Amino acid sequence: MRSTYYDALLQLRATGPEFGGGEANHGQILAAALVSLNRPGEVTPWLTRYARQLEQRPDLQGVLNRQNWKSAMGDRRRYWDWSTFLHREISDVGWEAMLKEWAPRLIAGLSGAAAHGIIRTAAVVIQMERHVSDRTLAELSEAIAYWAVSYYKLPGIGAPAKNPLRPQDALAHVKWMHKGHPQPPGPVDEKLRALSGYPPFTGVLNLVRIPDNEDDAVSDIIDSAARLQLSHGSYPDTLFPYMRGIISAAAIRILLPYLKPEDRPRIVRYGWQFLGALYTVYGQVNPLDHIEPPSEDLQALIDLAVDSGNEHAVIMADVCLRELRHKPQLSMLAATWDAVQRLSPDYEAASNRAGDAADMASAPV
Repeated sequence: MRSTYYDALLQLRATGPEFGGGEANHGQILAAALVSLNRPGEVTPWLTRYARQLEQRPDLQGVLNRQNWKSAMGDRRRYWDWSTFLHREISDVGWEAMLKEWAPRLIAGLSGAAAHGIIRTAAVVIQMERHVSDRTLAELSEAIAYWAVSYYKLPGIGAPAKNPLRPQDALAHVKWMHKGHPQPPGPVDEKLRALSGYPPFTGVLNLVRIPDNEDDAVSDIIDSAARLQLSHGSYPDTLFPYMRGIISAAAIRILLPYLKPEDRPRIVRYGWQFLGALYTVYGQVNPLDHIEPPSEDLQALIDLAVDSGNEHAVIMADVCLRELRHKPQLSMLAATWDAVQRLSPDYEAASNRAGDAADMASAPV
């Protein structure tokens, strides 16, 4: 039986992973989020609006196989080559075995495209836990293909930590790259690439201790990212990066059961490194310590996210509800309310009016 998600994937089947010069296509992730939020009736209208800006997928450039795939790592032109190859792998060994074999090869480069590859992969895996179809199998191959073509390894070599810390404590050892000089708007990828010339970042990968229960470390990373988002509220250009830190860590949690035991601590460590990279580049203040609980209920949160017209708000709300079911954390709930409110048109309009009033008050007379 065809589902709303199936139809959404069918609607997006010819679209590429990026558009507009490098903006990630969130269509598949958005559709999965709306289905998970029990708002299936919103999927087609959302995608009809969203798809107008999308671009066609790249053409096939060549044939990939088990002998030559390394040459196509990090090459966005090879997206359809990767998808075709991985779809053959699924046909040969099944989707879970393919994921278990290929995800570990991509772990070190999960930060590429601001972690959209792993986020998209996790979104389809959640749906496949409910129902597997020809379209979800195709989407899994395309999601991992995007992870492969956007592969980017941050500086740092994994080694045992001398004095391993929990993520919350390790943040205090991250050196801000632009202290007192907030970063202007721009692609996260470009900001992260500058870390290759910043020696203090190279040890960030090895700051944290990954416990035997990797799930606990993921919760710590999410809590840390949420507190950073909340503390940087007066730096609007940090909202999306820190949201990405939250959502990528939640994606890691979804993939953990599908990985071999030896690969689980490794993916968590690189998830921490991604957050450490975001804090290095965007950090201006310490994580928020005290958090006030939001007064509104979760249904109001979902309604506000869907009504915002912003795909990031919907995706964040979906991640929040899933995380609250797994391990309730006040920081996650507060960060989601913060993000959804700031992404709503009413908030943006009010902020613009406040900014205009401030400009008028400071204008010379």
